Amino acid sequence: FARRAVQFDWAFSQAPNTLPSQTSILTSLHPSTHLVLHDSDRLAPDRETLAERFAAAGFSTGGVVDGGYLKPHFGLDQGFETYFDLNGGGIAEGEKRIAAWLEAHRTEKFFLFLHTYDVHSPYAPPAPYRERFAGLVAPPSAGFEPTSEALEKIRVSQYTPTPLRLPSSDLAYSVALYDGEIAYVDAWFGRLMADLERLGITESTVVAVVSDHGEEFGEHGSLLHEKLYTTVTRVPMILRAPGVVPGLRVEGAVALVDLAPTLLERAGLVVPEVM
Repeated sequence: FARRAVQFDWAFSQAPNTLPSQTSILTSLHPSTHLVLHDSDRLAPDRETLAERFAAAGFSTGGVVDGGYLKPHFGLDQGFETYFDLNGGGIAEGEKRIAAWLEAHRTEKFFLFLHTYDVHSPYAPPAPYRERFAGLVAPPSAGFEPTSEALEKIRVSQYTPTPLRLPSSDLAYSVALYDGEIAYVDAWFGRLMADLERLGITESTVVAVVSDHGEEFGEHGSLLHEKLYTTVTRVPMILRAPGVVPGLRVEGAVALVDLAPTLLERAGLVVPEVM
């Protein structure tokens, strides 16, 4: 995919966690402006989202999200005609629904937003992706699984007088399962691209692949995602669009707030000054 697209080698998220980062993706506003930072926050109705801008231009707008901080009560569903919450079901739950939405809107101008927690804690990819990398590392400690609860306990302990550390075998096992999650989502992404090809809309569709944050595996003494080091804030950003130079690699720094105005420009729409 990247060989036919533009790859941004130094793309950065606006926050090390999902809620403020995703809000920045969909509004092109920094967290200090959109103020959606905590579990009790909600996007203000007067903050225009990318979906609202596309909808105003006559595009069909759909979102398939995986719950958590993308649940509708945070306000990120503004502007979406369809906003379906998989509620943690992941790609396994959403793949057919996504394919059906594309089938139904293939002859229209559309904006489709897809979000998944499948590359995220708990690190638990389905077979055969679970065994794909886990078989290459030493077995973990008896009974250990990299659940969100187990990793969070260790993360929080770094702020106490008795910080905990994952044994090296458990850390390697966690990384192997995380890699399995990446492979699992990569396989689905290949099927998604095949769907665009089958529907005959590959050459007229802009596809952007980004992540709202990364993960730490012991770097800087941390697990999961909370710090502002590049291990967490440097993210994938790949854009395929009609007219772009295939295989181009951009080495300068860019940010996820750059994505929304870029997509609007590619669609020939006016970019609001606030973006």
